[in-house]
Amino acid sequence: MRVYLGIDIDYVDVNLERDFLELQKVKSQHLTLYFWNDLSEVEAKEISEKLKSYQHKPFSVDANQVCSFPNKSEPHLVALQFNSLEDLVKLRKDILQYLGLKSDEKFEPHITLYRKQKLDSSFKKSKEFLQDIPEIKVQISNIALYSSEPEKGLNEYKLLEKRILF
Repeated sequence: MRVYLGIDIDYVDVNLERDFLELQKVKSQHLTLYFWNDLSEVEAKEISEKLKSYQHKPFSVDANQVCSFPNKSEPHLVALQFNSLEDLVKLRKDILQYLGLKSDEKFEPHITLYRKQKLDSSFKKSKEFLQDIPEIKVQISNIALYSSEPEKGLNEYKLLEKRILF
């Protein structure tokens, strides 16, 4: 199954300069820290158990831009981008180390607002700036594990585990 390690956030509604009728609005928003394309239920349960004892202080980050992947003319995903990445990068590095994971992939912290039903592998290879928005403060107060099953036509994320940060 497709599994995401992320941060469960309150719903962010952003006024965009154009409609994305070709895309679906994401109802359960989160900020992705790490993604597994094919994880067994047993592996997901093991990660979920490890998360129960993870600790980190909560913090907030500011967002003020909207971007599209891979481009503006045919977006596959529209997302909210953050001004400062330092605290998010530190959190990601810390939790991946805690879980015994290494990641060489480029980290693009974002909150997905709209997405295609099925994404191909090219969608994250590039991004384009869409617009500035009034600054939004996003609270980073938990770590969550999600799954999704877009191959079954389900474009929603299912919450598997949530750990409150303190």
